[in-house]
Amino acid sequence: MILKISSTICFSLAIFCSCFSQNTICLTDQSSFVENHIDAKSISDLKVVRINYHFMLKSDGSGNFTEQDDGNGNSNYTGYDYATEITAWMNGRASWNQALSLDPNNNIPAIDKNFRYVVDAIYFHRDDNSYYFQTINVGTQGADRDSVLNIFFTHSLDSSGGGYASSLSPSSKNKFTENRHIWESYISAIQNSTPMGWIFHGDGSNLNHELCHLMGLSHTVKWNGSGACGTGCSNLTGVNDPPGATNPINTNCDDGCSDTPTAWEITQLNGCSQHPACGWWNNAVQLGKDMAYCSNNVMDYSGENALSPCQINKIHSNLEAGMHTYLACTAVQSDTYFEDIGYPRVSYFGRKVNIGKDTNTNAADITDQEKLSVYFSESVELENFDINATDASFEIIFTDACSF
Repeated sequence: MILKISSTICFSLAIFCSCFSQNTICLTDQSSFVENHIDAKSISDLKVVRINYHFMLKSDGSGNFTEQDDGNGNSNYTGYDYATEITAWMNGRASWNQALSLDPNNNIPAIDKNFRYVVDAIYFHRDDNSYYFQTINVGTQGADRDSVLNIFFTHSLDSSGGGYASSLSPSSKNKFTENRHIWESYISAIQNSTPMGWIFHGDGSNLNHELCHLMGLSHTVKWNGSGACGTGCSNLTGVNDPPGATNPINTNCDDGCSDTPTAWEITQLNGCSQHPACGWWNNAVQLGKDMAYCSNNVMDYSGENALSPCQINKIHSNLEAGMHTYLACTAVQSDTYFEDIGYPRVSYFGRKVNIGKDTNTNAADITDQEKLSVYFSESVELENFDINATDASFEIIFTDACSF
């Protein structure tokens, strides 16, 4: 049987069928990428960015989520489930914006972000040599690096969280972020009956921050991996500055957006009473600080969700230009066919998509628990294709080709 679906029919088909301390390592050098943004052509159009997940395990298959369970004996929750849920959480955060807290009493609008993520594939690596933080081999372990943002989850030797992004440059075709202590946070939540929403807020906020780096954003009141930006206030030093440091103004410590004030501008405004990098979740109350001078920007590791119009414009500009290949709408502009489908791929893209073509003996089957989506801009043809599985789902989703 051949089933053909055209773009005139748009539907989703389902068959057989949700307060952590973060130590953050950031980019080694951002200065060369601080530049005036180019106005995006279509900031009001939703852009969907493709992402891959990589779970780094020990050679014996322990120490992280796996394909079959949560790495802790629970077969009802797998790495596929975690990747799906944290992506949904991040998309939830991307679906709304909050007003910038800096500078106080500003009237900068909280405009729509209009970008989302879609999972392209989920991989599991069993290798002691790349299990620990900063030991991955992106060249051999990354996938589709010129068109998909790669996310690596590794183990932390010192139990600290956080991560780093490879490059802000929109012309880079090797975009990845490595994040540590993700699985350990989950295990801790299980042991302490902590709601998963708290885990996603901590790790998801961290991951959102790093993905925004990959899409071209710099920090606003912090810089590199060396703590808070210099302010010129002798009583305020960065978290990694030695005792007695004078903390001079660093005029290079700027993100290139005029609607995100610099650290020295804010500290001069508050009379050098506090630095605007208050920390994770703006713990101003616990720190005895005035919340009015704490940043709530996504790019300041506040754990909050604000992005300025300039920052959003910069993301859209980069996605339209050098990062155009990372968009789902680009992926549905070429015809494609698959002889077989299934994990590790989660999403399949194409203009005219044919599944099962040229398969002579084995059908393009979906196996147990696989949850797959096909995104197309013109038609989908299913040929020699069977679904005979438990708790599996298959979606066919119409997606417009890019309009810019």
